[in-house]
Amino acid sequence: MPELAAEFSRRQFMSLAAGMIGSGIPVAAVAAPPRPEGKIAFVSGSFGDGRGKIWIMLPDGSARRPLTENVDDPGENSPAWSPDGKRIAFSALRDGRNRIYLRDSDGKNEACLTPDASLAEDYEHPTWSPDAKTIAFCAYPGDRKNAHICVMSAAGADQRQLTFGNHYDWSPCFSPDGRRIVFESTRDGNREIYTINVDGSNPVNLTTNSQTDHHPACSPDGRRIAFMTRRDQESAEICVMNPDGSNPINLTHHPARDSEPAWSPCSNWLVFTRVERGSAQAMDIFIMKSDGSERVNLTRSPGGRDNWAPSWRRNE
Repeated sequence: MPELAAEFSRRQFMSLAAGMIGSGIPVAAVAAPPRPEGKIAFVSGSFGDGRGKIWIMLPDGSARRPLTENVDDPGENSPAWSPDGKRIAFSALRDGRNRIYLRDSDGKNEACLTPDASLAEDYEHPTWSPDAKTIAFCAYPGDRKNAHICVMSAAGADQRQLTFGNHYDWSPCFSPDGRRIVFESTRDGNREIYTINVDGSNPVNLTTNSQTDHHPACSPDGRRIAFMTRRDQESAEICVMNPDGSNPINLTHHPARDSEPAWSPCSNWLVFTRVERGSAQAMDIFIMKSDGSERVNLTRSPGGRDNWAPSWRRNE
């Protein structure tokens, strides 16, 4: 989508140029601000039938290529880049169960990290520790009446459960220093954002709010946590807060449903999923600056094909 890349670059430059004209600074002397770098993995397909496939694109929506499109199986979900950008962990529904898989970023060398059901029947939503030695994930029993946070080595060994109880704990992410895991939980009867030590101890509720808070994402610089919330409007919004849960700020203020935030490696941008109101609307991947400005639709689905679950990696 080169035309989208050009539009994205022009929009940034014209915004900056307008400000410089008003300040009396010659526009010719101003370079366009740097565009976001890295690559974004996401899922594309029909969200309702579970047959999405993982794709990769640049942060301007161009150079799209499939990672798993050539695999003849029901579908994949929740891609997560390794810290070095060379591998992608993801969940896949195969043989009637969801398992955690690993592939090189070129789509080769697939390996199943959770071939057995020692902890639960289904494993989903993998995420990497900053040192790439550990993968946290969500485990569901066969009846899916609860879910818990588990960890294992990046090779799939030493699987162990960190959270317990008759509630849902899911959507884990590591803090940038690797000492804590932030996740979503219903343990208090409402969806809230919690954090625990990497051994499962010392749970702390970060969002004591009557409205639901979902899908946390820690910024790589450690300064903020992005999350999805319903606290300001009927529809879902993307907010950011401090690591201790203070100073929540709504970034989107939009009637659409905004969800699944993920940070750029430089912590200056966010990618997220948006679906406009109305059942005929498709889910699309958007990008915005970390202050909520410069929002751009990267996928522009005409309808019928959904795009969701973005994950952002740095340049190799």
